[in-house]
Parts: sequence; C-alpha cells; structure tokens
Amino acid sequence: MRHRKQIGLTTIVAGAALLVPALPSASAASTGEIIKDAQDGQVDGLYSQASLDAALASPLLKTYGGVAGVQAVKSALGANTVATSGSGQLPFTGAEMITFAALGSTLVAAGFITRRQARDRRPDDTA
Repeated sequence: MRHRKQIGLTTIVAGAALLVPALPSASAASTGEIIKDAQDGQVDGLYSQASLDAALASPLLKTYGGVAGVQAVKSALGANTVATSGSGQLPFTGAEMITFAALGSTLVAAGFITRRQARDRRPDDTA
C-alpha cells in the first residue's frame, strides 16, 4: 500500500513538473507587436525600454510602420524615460519569479521523493 502511495505521489510531482512550462511568463514584447501598435502613429501599449530600442533599430519598423511609426516609437522612448533617484527597487528583468519558484519547489520535491524511495528499497542491514 505504501509503495502505491509513493508511485501516486511521484506521478503527481512529475505531472506538476510537466505543467510548469505552461505557466504564463512575462516576456518582452516582440518587435512585430510594437510595429503593429505604432502603425497608426501612436504607441498605445506599455513596452520596456529594451523592446522599444530593439523595434527602433529594426528595419521592419521603417518598412511597415512608416515615418509615423518611427516617430511614435521615438516619442514612446522619450515617454518611457523615468528618472531613477535611488528608490531602492531593483529593475524589472522580465522574469516572472513565480515560475522559477514553482519549478524549483517541484524539483526539490521530486528529489526528496526519489531519495525516500531509494532508501525504502534498500535491504535492512540490521540482522
């Protein structure tokens, strides 16, 4: 009975580990998204400084966004400039920490289960 519980728990942990990549993660906006947003001459979405810089450096912006798109991204870059006067906060890197915490705890749990199963399978040395 105990062996079946361990197999069931291992299956649950393995299933949870497989679901971790399905968690939503924060990712930088693609250049294509910014170009679509800027085609009307105005950037409506909130994009990171790095994403806007990448879109501005892309030749696709000039091709598909036109002059209005380039100006919109340039003005959005100016609007995104925020003075950081030692607010004591770390900059946002785009990584969603809950994803890493879930993955890490899943791996730790799987390690404990594997170790416990290996320990239970050893023959007793007390005779």
